[in-house]
Amino acid sequence: MKEKGNKKMKNIISLVMAMLLVLSLAGCGNSGGKPADDKSADPGTQQNSADNKDNKDGKSKPSAAPTKFTAQQSYAAYMEAKSELASTLTDALSDNPDYAMESMALLGVVMVDVAIMPAAFLGLGQDAAATGLAVFGGTDVKYTENGNRYTITYKNQNGETYEFQAEYDPAADALVCEVTSGGEDEGIYYEYRKAPFGYVGQIYSFESDAVTESYQISVHENGGVIGIFESDKRPAALTGGEAKDFPKACPRWYAQDGSTITAVTAEGEEFSFEYAKEE
Repeated sequence: MKEKGNKKMKNIISLVMAMLLVLSLAGCGNSGGKPADDKSADPGTQQNSADNKDNKDGKSKPSAAPTKFTAQQSYAAYMEAKSELASTLTDALSDNPDYAMESMALLGVVMVDVAIMPAAFLGLGQDAAATGLAVFGGTDVKYTENGNRYTITYKNQNGETYEFQAEYDPAADALVCEVTSGGEDEGIYYEYRKAPFGYVGQIYSFESDAVTESYQISVHENGGVIGIFESDKRPAALTGGEAKDFPKACPRWYAQDGSTITAVTAEGEEFSFEYAKEE
């Protein structure tokens, strides 16, 4: 049973990562511009062009500095880093017979990205959003943007209406999203910010006054931390000044630091082991 559960978890991770790849390719395919009849400007693209002219020596800027990404490019970069961390932690836990079932704890933080998939089309216009969401059964797609604020509404395969709202801060390379369905009392709050060491992020699921499972995330060059907590209140907004291990304040967390995997389970058990990732 454990082996079947572990394979299922790995397959889900692979499926979500494949989905992200499809969305990234869709974004790249439309990055050359918006439909001719779309009059809205993309300030992020203009900033990116100016940044390339000012950085002819090819030297990379400090990670905390403004990246001049478009919203879609920023989201793709964050998702790549987050997915790599989640995948590594899942593989490490699954391959350890003593802690294999702990990998199931990371299912939620991976699957929530399905609800955030409209972020892959921010700044790309109506046609890109409609085409991309249609791949996953989305219909009646309506896309609007005003500066760095975006709204995308659509219906899923069951005819349920979803509204996705997002605001991107290019100076901080920070994105705040909210997805609702069936009213404003049920949905997902999702945000991330660039930090000096990489990224910080958090995900809060809300449903009226119910207590729900939520997540805090940090990603750095040697790995990162995924923390899990339960709350009926939205957490304070991220500042970008969080420590790289800030998710360890959660009662349950899983961390990678190079080849070292550490964690605290839901029962409060602490454990640590070495993991050699297969190339």
